[in-house]
Order: sequence, then structure tokens, then C-alpha cells
Amino acid sequence: MLFHLYQDPGEYYECSDQYPERVAELLELIREHQQAVGPEPGFYDQERRAARRYHKAFGKTVEYGTPPHPRYNNPLSLTDGWDETPDEFNHIAGFRGDVMECTLDLDSILPIQHISIGFIQQVASWIFLPKQVAMQYSRDGINWSEPMVQSHAYDLKEEAVHHAFSWDLMSKKDLRFIRFKAQSIGLCPDWHWGKGEQSWMFPDEIHVD
Repeated sequence: MLFHLYQDPGEYYECSDQYPERVAELLELIREHQQAVGPEPGFYDQERRAARRYHKAFGKTVEYGTPPHPRYNNPLSLTDGWDETPDEFNHIAGFRGDVMECTLDLDSILPIQHISIGFIQQVASWIFLPKQVAMQYSRDGINWSEPMVQSHAYDLKEEAVHHAFSWDLMSKKDLRFIRFKAQSIGLCPDWHWGKGEQSWMFPDEIHVD
């Protein structure tokens, strides 16, 4: 299946019959990749399993303060061990609003020094990095640290970006809960063909070590 993401970011209209030469090019790339990998079946699943990363947040529960959009409601996507890419983000949660809030529960108090949360930018699909992300941590889910805010230096016109907002604590902290609050850019910019429409935020894996 082929979609024109600039004209159809929601991928509603299949258009392979309009671009037979492009389809042929893509099929040739797939054939070359399959030859490089070898005849063993399930090569994509093997590659994806090999890329999985295990850390202290792996498989832990994330509670959303703002619900994901129904089209992109994957409740396990932030702790499934996989970093998605701007070109391949099937296992992800999507948010269409001004704020994204979520809280990670590590199940028990653990010594933590590094915390990060990834976000994807895919301009053709109206997906932009948030303006900033605030992080707080807590031992009990009641008393929270002061917000630690991170921004980024990427241009909104940069087509495909994966960026991790990260925090390295000066010393290990004993904590159980981590809360994130991301601020979106709001409406698509005036230069964007979706100007005036609400943009998307796509958070990715939370890494905790």
C-alpha cells in the first residue's frame, strides 16, 4: 500500500496505482534487503527484537493524565523497549492537544540517575516535537520534586527527527514515580499546509536507569 503523506497525512487513500514507478522502486529496495538478510523467514521481527532495549522502566505502567487520541492509543508504547523512528511508528501513542501528561510507576522505589523520554517529529504528518517537556519525580506519588524543564534546538521545518529529552541527576535518587508534562506547539505553523489545524505530539520510549 502506498500513501501520499503530504496530501493525505491520515493515510485514508491508497494511491499505488498513480505512482507505478515509485512502487517498483520500493519493491526493488525490499527485494535487495531480503537478499541481504538471507532466506530465513521473519527477518523483520528478528531485527526488531534485536533492537529492543531493557531498562528499569521496561514493561512498567504508565498512567495518562491526558488520554491519547483513539487512533493512536497504544497503552504500552512508552515502556515496550523499542525506540520508534520518524519513518516507522506503528507502536506508539499519539496526542492532539496543547498538553501531554503521563506518570510512570516503577512498582517499587529504585535508585535512578538517568531519565529520558523520546519524541518524534514528522512534519508531513503534522507531528512536531513539543516546545518543552517538564519532568518531576517522587517516592510516594504525593510529594514531588520541582519541575525540571528541557527544550530543544531543532527547526520545526526539519522533516524527520527523533529527539530524547533527558535528565541526568547529579546523584542517584531513590524514587518510584516519574511524571512528564509536554507542551505542544499548538496549531500547525503558517508555513505548513495544515496551518490553523491542531498539531500532533508522538511521545516514544521512556528510558530509566
